[in-house]
Amino acid sequence: MKPLRLLTGFALIVGLASTAQSQQQKVKYKISGDYVEGCACQILCACDFGQDANNKMGCQGTLVWHIDKGKYGDTKLDGLTVMGMLLKPVQNMSASMGKMEGGLYVDEKASEAQRQALAAIIADQYGALFGKLSGPKAVPISFSKGMADKEGLAGEYSIEIPHMLTLKITAIKDSAGKRSGRLNAPGGMAPVQYQGKSVTHTYDDQAWATTWDLAGRNALYNRFELASK
Repeated sequence: MKPLRLLTGFALIVGLASTAQSQQQKVKYKISGDYVEGCACQILCACDFGQDANNKMGCQGTLVWHIDKGKYGDTKLDGLTVMGMLLKPVQNMSASMGKMEGGLYVDEKASEAQRQALAAIIADQYGALFGKLSGPKAVPISFSKGMADKEGLAGEYSIEIPHMLTLKITAIKDSAGKRSGRLNAPGGMAPVQYQGKSVTHTYDDQAWATTWDLAGRNALYNRFELASK
């Protein structure tokens, strides 16, 4: 196993990242690809509707953005993956905005400029959700999905960081094979999210003192697009 490398001198995702966000807005960016999420809630997740997590421990989870096509300024980001972790259990997401503790991983195959760009985009889009956002750590991230339909959606998704994280989800469909989903959840990561189930969801990062096994719990997925404001 290769040693993890922590990017140094990177202050833009500490606290609410307000200063960094104003700087990042000077750089135009646009990325699109696959978004996958797995969390500790039972299906369906109540967190995105302003309700308490539907398990006693509160909600933790993995958020994955795999980029098919994207640029940050002149820096190309095609084929890279960035991941956010909700490290500490949160009972009510709405009440915890600006106070949550998270961590960030970026693809180790990315160049230094690409790693900085990935972290900057996530800080710009989601930094204000966190009281503390650790990282980013550069790690080997593998992303794969099953055969895609005409909308680019698959029935299975798999993400892995060797010896640290495995997330495999399967899509939930009705008897006619149509995808189950939800629209306009107030706290959702996207207006449309399709419902899935985590077949495997294990995580262990001793440096961040967090471990879990969330097999059988909630999962969500869709295509995504993020752009500078």
